[in-house]
Amino acid sequence: MNITRREFGLTIAATALAATTPVRYVFAQTAEIKLKYGTAFPADHPGAVRIKEAADAIRKDTGGRVDLQVYPASQLGSEPDMISQTRSGAVDFMSTAGTNLQTLVPSAGINGVAFAFKDYDTVWAAMDGDLGGHVRRAIEKVNLH
Repeated sequence: MNITRREFGLTIAATALAATTPVRYVFAQTAEIKLKYGTAFPADHPGAVRIKEAADAIRKDTGGRVDLQVYPASQLGSEPDMISQTRSGAVDFMSTAGTNLQTLVPSAGINGVAFAFKDYDTVWAAMDGDLGGHVRRAIEKVNLH
């Protein structure tokens, strides 16, 4: 194959032009921190809706650096499965009832005992006080925080 002087000159000129043209690389922005939040709540449950709103606000407030991925409706497994995944670090956050958590931490089920408290004010005072502190310390001992 013979290349003419003209073709050679055009190739050199095109190469020189391409080398001096500024190139702008655009990469998709990925989150620096990705977190998983699992819940058994259906996607339209008020709890799941609020969790999703919080995740969206976190993403917005951090400029996309933190991405809290919400998995409603037991997408990550049953509540006992998600508890195990949270303990192992595969899931970062989850919401569950104390009655599910009591399989690992028996004292966590105290709020599910019928007639243990006379009213909601008493429940919240107990759970915000010494009893709640006892339950939280027991939860930490099984690698849940």
